[in-house]
Amino acid sequence: MAEVSIRERVKRPPAPAMIKSYYGPALERAIHHAFDLELWVHLAHAAMLERQKIVSSADVAALRAALLALHEAGPAALGADGSAEDLYSYTERHLIRALGPEVGGRLHTGRSRNDLHVTTWRMVLRGMLLDVLDALGAFRAVVLDQARRYAGAVMPGYTHWQHAQPVTFGYYLLAFADLLGRDFARVAAALDRTDRCPLGAGALATTAFPLDRAFVADALGFAGVMEVA
Repeated sequence: MAEVSIRERVKRPPAPAMIKSYYGPALERAIHHAFDLELWVHLAHAAMLERQKIVSSADVAALRAALLALHEAGPAALGADGSAEDLYSYTERHLIRALGPEVGGRLHTGRSRNDLHVTTWRMVLRGMLLDVLDALGAFRAVVLDQARRYAGAVMPGYTHWQHAQPVTFGYYLLAFADLLGRDFARVAAALDRTDRCPLGAGALATTAFPLDRAFVADALGFAGVMEVA
């Protein structure tokens, strides 16, 4: 007897409590932060599937047109009704309804929702980290500017909450500039670790399809691919 996945065995939508407590909030976050980015991942993956001759150019052209139309229409076109567990499930349902299972179902060739989700959320996090770096850099620039301005303003330095050596206010501000510089380096290191593309890793042991992971990573602006054991 053929094996049937758990998703195929489940015939009814999730309980309202599950939708309210888990599926609903998770979907709202994904739509808010990741809708556009996940579409970019789909487009890059589709381009790679065509480039590697895994999916025909005609099918990829249809998928690309449907994805761009979905981007234009916005997330409301997905008709999220609580019957699916994540953003991709709604997107796949939308594509299959628009193109049929033989074409709409080919977009997911060679990947899992696991590596798809991690790729998308790494892109989300990458944007957030870049915003933090911009803010830290701007703040540090202001502190350094004020340090130069008050380089000659004498003030008491403190140790153990008591007056110690005389310093300047500019010197005091440089301490904050150094702290911000270390914070910048830490966030930059986190960005470097985040900026690796896991797409193609699959759910466990990659895939037998001849994927070009480097092509997708480059198309999505990643510094490289994440190593797969």
